[in-house]
Amino acid sequence: MDKTSLERCIETIYIAQMNSSVILQSESQPVAAALFSNLSLLNHSCQPNIRIEHDGVHVKVRVFIH
Repeated sequence: MDKTSLERCIETIYIAQMNSSVILQSESQPVAAALFSNLSLLNHSCQPNIRIEHDGVHVKVRVFIH
């Protein structure tokens, strides 16, 4: 793999990591991560201001203020 391909792979992994949502089981036990394109638009801050909660097929977005 050449340097440019490696840099693209690392960039893609970074983007996926920054835009993924953790799927929690009861009591905040992480069980998976997933990419939801619409949800990733909501929380782009160095100081996160929302919490995304998955409840079956529904998603709850909770806003908090620091």
